[in-house]
Amino acid sequence: MEYSKQELERCDHADIYWRHSRANLAELLAVLDGFNVAWSHGLRRIIVELDNSEVVRRLKLPEQPNDDAITR
Repeated sequence: MEYSKQELERCDHADIYWRHSRANLAELLAVLDGFNVAWSHGLRRIIVELDNSEVVRRLKLPEQPNDDAITR
């Protein structure tokens, strides 16, 4: 199975490629939505629990500029 360039993101620090699967993307968007809801209710100290180790790893990466940023 081949993936397009848009489905792959290069991780410079680990020199690997991470495929944006729908499950990972859905989980990242759910975290974003949760942050937005919490923030709108004045909550500033938030604990996030995830069972997807790849998503956790991605969230812990230092912020990097990305032209393919997710916008809603």
